Amino acid sequence: SNVAHELATPLTNISGYLEAMSDGTIKDEQLTKSTLKLLQDETNRLTLMVNDVRSLSSVENPNMQLTQKHYNLNDLINEIVSKMRPKYDKKQINVSVEIPDGIAEILVDKDKFSQIIINLLSNSVAYTPKDGFIRVSASEDGEYISVTVEDTGIGIPKKDLNRIFERFYRTDKSRSRKTGGTGVGLAIVKGLMEAHGGDVFAESEEGKGSKFICKFPKI
Repeated sequence: SNVAHELATPLTNISGYLEAMSDGTIKDEQLTKSTLKLLQDETNRLTLMVNDVRSLSSVENPNMQLTQKHYNLNDLINEIVSKMRPKYDKKQINVSVEIPDGIAEILVDKDKFSQIIINLLSNSVAYTPKDGFIRVSASEDGEYISVTVEDTGIGIPKKDLNRIFERFYRTDKSRSRKTGGTGVGLAIVKGLMEAHGGDVFAESEEGKGSKFICKFPKI
């Protein structure tokens, strides 16, 4: 299965590093430190994968319950953006929030809404180069409130655009491995949006950036 395949790679790497250390292949102190760093990276990657798979399983559970309340949209978005600031600062990415005064509240499950925005922001940070821009905005359209996360990242190939919300789908496996992606973040977003009675769409142009639009029902 996809889950087994994705988990097998870091496990194989960890096993290989440990074997090399135990049989004396790696003796140099500097090389040992380097190997320990690689082991830590692979362990972190494995932990991230397990957590994402657990989240995906929860999202796909037909009995998942939402606790929806009305929240101030501007406050909610800024709270999420602030928590993730160390990630932007590390890559010197500028993040702006533009919520019109006319959109006061949104009816959502706060924890699950936060996961949606965090996953989209994490995705943008991963694929946006240093000194890039990310913008979180909102608009009203009939019976929906749209929350949009857009970036000046590397973009998504047109042939992949319709498949990016599939679990474990990656547009470029080597690129995803470099950014630490697990391939389920957008699938989780899709599932949580559908649980809210809404949907998510993506627009992108290679080399210019991507835009993710989340449409939440007003009631």
